[in-house]
Amino acid sequence: MVQKTRVLKRKAKVLEKPATQMVRKASSDTKHPQYHLVPDKEKKWIIRKADAEKIMMHASTKDDLLKKASDYIKNHGGGSLRIHKLDGTIQEERSYGFNSRSSKG
Repeated sequence: MVQKTRVLKRKAKVLEKPATQMVRKASSDTKHPQYHLVPDKEKKWIIRKADAEKIMMHASTKDDLLKKASDYIKNHGGGSLRIHKLDGTIQEERSYGFNSRSSKG
């Protein structure tokens, strides 16, 4: 019974961490950067790196920006691109420059 009490105390300590710390740690553990193609009122469509405020590139049409973004990501070591719809929901996610799944064959 003493061992069960110790295990429960350890689990409680893990859950006491603020959610913001857990999110930051999870996003910093990824090998490859994440980019978001999102709509913007002023510039029509923009690319931002995940968890960043700075606009990396912009274009008047989604297709033009998608071409620019894929070239940029491929030439800068790879990463993933989340493509959003006008309403802000995620339409699609693409990976560039790395194999996102490890397989034996």
